[in-house]
Amino acid sequence: KTINATMNSLFSKQGTWVGDGSKDSAIIIDDEKSTIIITSKTEMAPFNVILNISSLENSFYYEITLSSLNGTISAGLVNKNDFRPGWDTDGLFYNGNVHNGKTALITGFGDETVRAGDKVGVYAKRHDPDSELVVAYYINGRCLGTGFRLTSLDADDDFFPCLSVCGSATFSYAAPEILPLVVIRKQPIYTDYTGEWKLVRVFMGPELGEYPLPSDRDIIFSFGDLIDDNVYPFSVSMMNTLSGTVKLNNNVFESFDGVEIEMVSSTLMMPPPLWQGVESTITSSLSDVYKMIVSNGLILSGPTAEFILEPYAPFFEPCTAYKTGCH
Repeated sequence: KTINATMNSLFSKQGTWVGDGSKDSAIIIDDEKSTIIITSKTEMAPFNVILNISSLENSFYYEITLSSLNGTISAGLVNKNDFRPGWDTDGLFYNGNVHNGKTALITGFGDETVRAGDKVGVYAKRHDPDSELVVAYYINGRCLGTGFRLTSLDADDDFFPCLSVCGSATFSYAAPEILPLVVIRKQPIYTDYTGEWKLVRVFMGPELGEYPLPSDRDIIFSFGDLIDDNVYPFSVSMMNTLSGTVKLNNNVFESFDGVEIEMVSSTLMMPPPLWQGVESTITSSLSDVYKMIVSNGLILSGPTAEFILEPYAPFFEPCTAYKTGCH
């Protein structure tokens, strides 16, 4: 049998969303608006729905676009044999974390929990019933990478689209004709400073010579959500974690924003000898920074220090199991 590896086996197939039998929960199909509303009895327990459709032997992809969400939603897959009411369902889900319907298996897989306005995609990559199942997740067009890689499967282990809702969710569903081309985790795209940034290069001294960074651990700069229009909560994670603020001071240096960095606290672990010098140098140099810009990454700069950073996309080993744990 010849398989077109780019075609989505869900495309143009008609199916029906079916609930798990939980009492006082509901599925409402709004044909006029092309939306689906799923409501659970309580936000304390999920209402699971499965796309009832003929067996899907090959790779498939679907996505949901949330127009409203009161509570939480998880998108993923389920084996029909594991589809049960509430917390009893065992599945391959994503809601910001990768989980099995009960327990988080990979925390921090996404940047944050799924919210209204998000588009969530689920890709089940499987070329025949006997091959491994690779499950990748997407958020707003960005591939988050592989959450599951299951090899110990039987030929009758069929997986189907499944959603798990605590509360109420309104969404549209789509199964594009072509499968995603990217299954490797991609860096987030930041349009402002908020987010996590990996330090890749540092330049020090009056002539800004490059300062060598250790290779055994990433150094992460984190900017929280803007407060009062001009202050970012700020931290630097090395062996210790520094915490403080970055204040926008309304000065402009060419295209750079003028800033003032204030570090107010630090954890007090004793780092290895190599890291003692690194932490001391970076900590003292941050006070020298007076401008920053997002331009093909993040640049923080001062007279005798310059930090070059890129969006941070941590790598996660995919789960090789799901019912009793990740591995």
